[in-house]
Amino acid sequence: MNEQEIKKAFSKKLVHYRKSAGLTQTELAEKLNYSDKSVSKWERGEGLPDVLVLASIAEIFGIKVDDLINEKAPEKPVDIVLNRRLITWIAIGIPWFIASIVTATLIVANVSGGWPWISFLYAVPCSAIVAIVFTSIWWSKTARAISVSILLWSVVLCGVLTVQQIRIASFFMCAAVLQIIIILSSMIKKRKEKNI
Repeated sequence: MNEQEIKKAFSKKLVHYRKSAGLTQTELAEKLNYSDKSVSKWERGEGLPDVLVLASIAEIFGIKVDDLINEKAPEKPVDIVLNRRLITWIAIGIPWFIASIVTATLIVANVSGGWPWISFLYAVPCSAIVAIVFTSIWWSKTARAISVSILLWSVVLCGVLTVQQIRIASFFMCAAVLQIIIILSSMIKKRKEKNI
């Protein structure tokens, strides 16, 4: 294969795998820390990324580098988006499973002090922390901002319901200011470090 044939094969494969993964050019570019113009150029067959970027692209799509540049028809990739959603939801569910065990243990041991559901209250911020991790790895800034907001307000709720002597108004005022900061920080566009 000559260089032009490799570019042509790569461009078709990149479009196919990107669309199969449900990613836009911009989302793929963010994952690669490149500009969407670079991804567009690759998809038009006007250029090729370097080997390290090829390896990153293959990893994102769950394929081999060879699958990106050979002339064979693209294989149907594993439904990456569905797998990532399932993994995320399973991981978020683990704190709830633990809360169920803790609640059952408190009820059986009769040591809950009338609050056997308290472990479910603390499962919310734990699940939010897990969601932050997975949204930082796989999902958009919006999903990450929502996860951080859920963490913020669930911690506030936990504090208000478990510590009776706090001033609720000041607690909520601080949380509201933090919420504004979360929203504004999620709106900041990340500066592209690499532009090709």
